[in-house]
Amino acid sequence: SLIATRVVSAVRKQLQRELSIRDLFLYPVLKDLCGHIDAAGTSTTPSIVPGKRPALVPLSFSQERLWFIDRLQGSINYHLPVVLRLQGNLDRTALSTALQMIVERHEVLRTVIRETGNTAYQEILPATDWRLS
Repeated sequence: SLIATRVVSAVRKQLQRELSIRDLFLYPVLKDLCGHIDAAGTSTTPSIVPGKRPALVPLSFSQERLWFIDRLQGSINYHLPVVLRLQGNLDRTALSTALQMIVERHEVLRTVIRETGNTAYQEILPATDWRLS
């Protein structure tokens, strides 16, 4: 169940201990579950760390398809323009800071497709190049 998964995740996050959903059913009494968690020791799950990227990051199949369609007939159909109206006093510094944090966190917002010969690749632009204008 989703609740069991959330409990396992919370135990891992808060206590740095490994617990399986099966353990929740094997130890239905909280005192017994706590004893099992204490006996389990610290988590052995490794942290997720970014790997090294190749010099030219290849396109995913979906990106390659869109790149091909763009070269063939243009990609205007995939553009979704939106205009938002903000009312009231605008704190430009707060807006700029919030958007900058989003751009820093999500590389996809800084990823462009470049070409070399007949091959396309991804280039992830630095987050520092983004400015609110």
